[in-house]
Amino acid sequence: MGLEGRVIARRGAPFHVQLELTRVPAECPNGEVQIEGRVVRVFRGEALLQPGTLVSFPLWVCNNGGEPTGPAYVYHHALVTASHMEAYLEGTPPQCRVAGYEFTLLPASSALPMIRDDDALERTLREEMLRAAARPRGAREIWKQ
Repeated sequence: MGLEGRVIARRGAPFHVQLELTRVPAECPNGEVQIEGRVVRVFRGEALLQPGTLVSFPLWVCNNGGEPTGPAYVYHHALVTASHMEAYLEGTPPQCRVAGYEFTLLPASSALPMIRDDDALERTLREEMLRAAARPRGAREIWKQ
């Protein structure tokens, strides 16, 4: 997913939370599993989610080389060594989905969000678009004028 899709996913996600992981697969399934976590912090969506709420969502879990070509995924070794996760979620709690690919694993709880805010991501997107527009055109494109 490109930066534009990530910006759209973050903007549209009703929840931005930090979770303490409570259920992860002990063995690598190389497939989709339900991840469960207890909400520790709510950065967006306080009206519907409170600290202590259990939520679950599907996530593809694999080893290196078993990456899917579509859904968000995480490497098994990284998942089982993390204690927390920050994610943008959508759906109706307790059953949710990760919005876009917007999640990150954390080694411990954090008072502040670790995923960059929307404004920083949008600035990066604008900068990339400006760089692309400023690139010199190839000889073939100039010849067509």
